[in-house]
Amino acid sequence: MESFSIPERFAEQVARTPDAVAVSSGATRLTYRELAQRANQLAHRLIGLGVRQDDRVAVLLERSIDLVVAILATVKAGGVYVPVHEDYPADRQQWVVDHSDVTVLLADTAMRAGGLPTGVPVVVVDDDPATAQQSTTDPSVPIHPDQLAYVIHTSGSTGHPKGVAVTQRDVVRLIFNPQWTVQRHARVLMVAPYAFNVSTYEIWMPLLHGGQIVVAPPGRLEPAVLRDLIAGERITGIHRSEERRVGKSVDLGGR
Repeated sequence: MESFSIPERFAEQVARTPDAVAVSSGATRLTYRELAQRANQLAHRLIGLGVRQDDRVAVLLERSIDLVVAILATVKAGGVYVPVHEDYPADRQQWVVDHSDVTVLLADTAMRAGGLPTGVPVVVVDDDPATAQQSTTDPSVPIHPDQLAYVIHTSGSTGHPKGVAVTQRDVVRLIFNPQWTVQRHARVLMVAPYAFNVSTYEIWMPLLHGGQIVVAPPGRLEPAVLRDLIAGERITGIHRSEERRVGKSVDLGGR
């Protein structure tokens, strides 16, 4: 039977290409096996903190490999990731956490330095000895395709942000739509804010097809830096957005 859950599809890919590079940032690289093991450890940590199926896990990290690990770990634990935009003012970040019924907040040391939303347990994923002690085996949490994968909040132009919920099945159907020429999206540049829906393409397109996420440096990037990244990292797929509008994926023809 065809699988429509993200963890199952990812596990299938790990079995096919365990030693292929799954995600990179500069000189740092994780293979599919290594990414799975790190995500499994964090997933076990989340489960130990009480995360169960459909529980919300807020994610507030800089763009990094740790961010990919945090999102993958959340769905492996059966949770629903709730991206909290790093550029939101502190009161907006707190509002998202307060109104999303969040169970745990995943953060990193960079975000901790600037202050984090309060009222929920926090795991600082790049500075948490308890995570490193967890098992690297898959938690094997049963995932129903129609349970949520993530909730992304709108910009709040109508007064307050509104949560847009997306199921596991929605993600898998998008990523496995026959319209995609998979080989032309094998090396995808992760550059858009992960609190926007384009992150679905940037994260899951490569990971569920055996490709590679190339993580751009954190913060805002100048056009010249992006051009150098695209050429130097041999990017084949990138998302282009125009101002605030949702953009479209761009096929770079294996350049």
